[in-house]
Amino acid sequence: MARPLKILAGIVGAFVLLFLIAAIALSLFFDPNDFREKISEAVYDETGRELVIEGDISLSIFPWLAVDVGKTTMSDSRAFGGDAFMSFESASFAVELL
Repeated sequence: MARPLKILAGIVGAFVLLFLIAAIALSLFFDPNDFREKISEAVYDETGRELVIEGDISLSIFPWLAVDVGKTTMSDSRAFGGDAFMSFESASFAVELL
């Protein structure tokens, strides 16, 4: 009975170690601020409205996978006067991991 428990503990330990290595690599090599222009272009392509992200974009992994966005403004359609459709100082989007 002890041998199957050791194997199971080894498998669980390997998954935890793999997750930690992936989290460290993600934080070292991935900068979400590099995607500001791509995000703005995608929003413009889909909605025809301009999205300006002035604040920082940050990514966190633990305890939830989350994206924090700083000051952001989305323009309104020109048919409605062109003022800001939406603006916020900060926002957080998170997905809870099991």
